[in-house]
Amino acid sequence: MLLLVPARRRPGPAPERIDRRLVAWGASMVALGLLIGVWVTSTGARHTGEYALDADLSRHRNVAGVALARLVDVVGSPLVGPFLLLALAAVLWWLIDRGTAAWFLGLAIVGWFSVTVCKVAFHRHRPPTAAIHALVVEHGADSFPSGHTALAAGIVVGAAVAVRGNRAVRSWVLLVGIPLIALVGLTRLLLGAHYLGDVVGSPLIAGGAVLLAAGLLRPVEDRVRGRFDGARLPRGSRM
Repeated sequence: MLLLVPARRRPGPAPERIDRRLVAWGASMVALGLLIGVWVTSTGARHTGEYALDADLSRHRNVAGVALARLVDVVGSPLVGPFLLLALAAVLWWLIDRGTAAWFLGLAIVGWFSVTVCKVAFHRHRPPTAAIHALVVEHGADSFPSGHTALAAGIVVGAAVAVRGNRAVRSWVLLVGIPLIALVGLTRLLLGAHYLGDVVGSPLIAGGAVLLAAGLLRPVEDRVRGRFDGARLPRGSRM
């Protein structure tokens, strides 16, 4: 008599655990950004030299710089920012695949909104509009950290993580993106919308939040990419 014994299924690949390296880097960046926030808010802008810097920048504005700063102000606003993220995700979809685009979009959103809690917690007032001749009127106690700089950091770090499988592309993202973050921060100072500590701490917190999310959600990334696996546009190709 033959016994029919069902064949044992071979175990599939073990799901990836958290990426401890990304978690460590992310936690360190967030911690450093929070320490900057504690220092500047407890010391005061006049004693840290931030107020004097804003006042000095207000006396050295030029037409081109102001025009660029106003453009960044609009593009990085809460109304336009989401459309910018969707447009960049569409570019990644077209150039690479939908999985990369979806993962980038999620990470960039995490980075951008990570500073919201900090704004409430630190409750730092904006630079005085009249004293530094600010070109944008901001009266809320939400100066630290800068939302526009956080959006830039979320985009750059999110893209770098999403395409990290390709070192060449990641290198280009960082090569172009890091100066872009600095430029966005400079435009916020030029408009008189923020202090220096706001635009320095912001990319640390936002970029660190992206790395933390990417590291802790490593298994989720596999599922996201697996769900969209092979779903590329006809013209798209992996870079």
